[in-house]
Amino acid sequence: MAMVKCPECGKEVSDKSFKCVNCGFVLNKPKRGITGIIFKSLFILFNAFMILWFIGLFMSGSGDPELATADTTVKAVGSGMLIFIWILIGLPLGIMNYITRPKAYE
Repeated sequence: MAMVKCPECGKEVSDKSFKCVNCGFVLNKPKRGITGIIFKSLFILFNAFMILWFIGLFMSGSGDPELATADTTVKAVGSGMLIFIWILIGLPLGIMNYITRPKAYE
């Protein structure tokens, strides 16, 4: 383990340290592993897809006033299912995204 000088305070710190022990200057930014990158990407893509689906659900509709009641019922049921799917898949993805975040060790 080599020692390097902190660019902020000039004290000797380990080259493996993420922060200077003396002043707290960030020396090495922790990086997310490949599993973390995959979960983060899946989390972002899934949420983007669900937002687009939600917008599409409410933007679609027939212009016929006679179908307005049926259209409202379909939208209500569809939005309920959409939220259920969002929670069912999005929550575990969010938890895995949180678990695989980069961590700084001193």
